[in-house]
Parts: sequence; structure tokens; C-alpha cells
Amino acid sequence: MKVTEMTFSTSHGDMLVTAKQFASISDDDLEWLEITRDDLVRCWKEGEHLMKDHVPSDRVHPIAEVDNDGTRFVVIVGYVEHTDRLMDVKRPKGSKQH
Repeated sequence: MKVTEMTFSTSHGDMLVTAKQFASISDDDLEWLEITRDDLVRCWKEGEHLMKDHVPSDRVHPIAEVDNDGTRFVVIVGYVEHTDRLMDVKRPKGSKQH
């Protein structure tokens, strides 16, 4: 199944990034997601690999978690209704906006 969205765990909560947003993620977004561009791409590819044997009715999607040493790893989880979309997040005053 093609990856259409991936959740990234951050200290701000879980942030959902769609495939449409993926190509235009800014440096400010990367900072907010607490991830490098290389790790973002690696995680997305890893998510695509993990999703290849799933179908939409499985109702699962990839999530990029952070290990204790700060390394990102990707797992497949069931859908969660309370994930914030990257563009809908209210950022604290003083943080950079789009």
C-alpha cells in the first residue's frame, strides 16, 4: 500500500505529515518535527517498505518514533483519531510560522 501519511513523534505530540506536504516541508517544519531532512526521507522510505504488504482495510499507518538515544525508528500502528496535522498545530508565540 502506498504511504499517504506518516506520523512523527515529537516533544509537542504526534504530528501527521501527508504525502502532499512531504515535498514542501521547510527547514522550520523540520525543526518543529525535531528531525533532519535525511532522517525524514529515511523514515518515509522505511514506512513505504513496511506498508508494502498492507491494504487500506488493515487501517494501519507508519509512525516514526524516537528511541532513547535519539535515533528515529518506524513502526506500523493502527489509526489514532487524535493526531495533529502539521499545518494545523498552534505553535507557541515566537516560534517561526510558514
